Amino acid sequence: MPREPLLVVGHLTCDRAGGARRLGGAAWYAARALAALGHPVRLFTAAPADPLLDPLRGIQALALHRLDAASFTTFQHETGPGGRRSLVLEARAPHLSPEDLLPAWRGSGWGLCLPVAGECPAEWPGALPETEWVLGLQGWLRRTDESGRVAPADPPEVLFRTRMLAATLSEEDHPDAEGIARRLALRARLVAVTRGAEPVRVFTARGAFEVPVPPVERVRDTTGAGDVFTTALMHALRAGHPDGTAVRMAAEAAAWHVAGEPVAAILRRPDGRGLACAEARVRARLVRSEVPEDPGHAENTLAWLLKLDPDADEALRIAALAHDIDRATPERVRREDFDDYDAFKAAHARRGARLLRGILEDCGVERAVLEEACRLVERHEFGGDPRSDLLKDADSLSYFDVNLPHYYAREGEAETLRRCRWGIQRLSHRARRELPHLHAEDPALCRIIRTALETTAGAFP
Repeated sequence: MPREPLLVVGHLTCDRAGGARRLGGAAWYAARALAALGHPVRLFTAAPADPLLDPLRGIQALALHRLDAASFTTFQHETGPGGRRSLVLEARAPHLSPEDLLPAWRGSGWGLCLPVAGECPAEWPGALPETEWVLGLQGWLRRTDESGRVAPADPPEVLFRTRMLAATLSEEDHPDAEGIARRLALRARLVAVTRGAEPVRVFTARGAFEVPVPPVERVRDTTGAGDVFTTALMHALRAGHPDGTAVRMAAEAAAWHVAGEPVAAILRRPDGRGLACAEARVRARLVRSEVPEDPGHAENTLAWLLKLDPDADEALRIAALAHDIDRATPERVRREDFDDYDAFKAAHARRGARLLRGILEDCGVERAVLEEACRLVERHEFGGDPRSDLLKDADSLSYFDVNLPHYYAREGEAETLRRCRWGIQRLSHRARRELPHLHAEDPALCRIIRTALETTAGAFP
């Protein structure tokens, strides 16, 4: 089944060691790993037309957008006492500006931004705000002296104000790697600090935890292991795996890479395939939501859907369960980022459809069901056809049934009344008839619903 193309941004490099030259760079290792994991790849880079790029021709799923350059970004790899490696930057290809990205690629739902020498402005994630970004921080943590020798540098401050899905760095990238990770975790689902053979340290807004790294009996090549880790992490998060599972899968993929084993082994799925797999992952995501009513609202929306249409098909059922999956993630779309409430709701719906697509693709759900379920989630806030209107009704009724007490406790009466009026306007006449029967045991909520009905134009059939 064809998958959604994934965007990779970063320089392909010429790595020189011992008189030999080979193709390198985080973008190269990521593109190769994504293709091995079954994803089409859109690679945006700057490099010369050079035979060093020949390995790219062997990746059928790769689409390349190359800015021409006089030379590669070129690193001389040196090994010092004790086997300690150091880098000397000998040449640098042009910067990669978001304005130079192909227009058709600007709508990419998922992206890896992987600079190696500061070639990507830190504003990249903000330039494509609806892309789910996983950032490899290494290239933002480097500076060079007059001789080109690479040394640690503090990251641009704009990164600490950027919404991202996840970010990765190595403890060797910066002496305060964990401090950087803690700050970034306030704007991301997770930030992972790799530490060679030691457990990966994972930072989230809720705290930190560790994930063991599988032992490698025979080390073949450690070059690119961190990039494979970052790539596999995005693959696993996109597939809807829990954070700890996603980091474990990324650590396993990096270990396989170091041992010379195929990274595609990460595609092993112990939880089965199809809609049962997808439903389990959606429910697992909802259970971890910071919004307490989310799991109950999802199940209740499904219940209302089946009450309104007992014969609802598979696409409607999974859409009902997953319609608010965006809200169940720490990096969710937030109301305060929008001047217009409807624009906020539309962005929330688009992101939910994007998250659901990754889960359904990874679980191998039939293409027709996948496309229709994602379409329904994207339209669940505003409807526009009988099927999305049905989902909108089920979602709206569940708000009044399950979410209303929580919303009232958090927001107070005035804001709850405004939200109820907005919700009533979404409902069909048939669905509005259900409202007077809800919360009969709570006089305050009954009063809000009654007032909202009386003061909303067209509230009664």
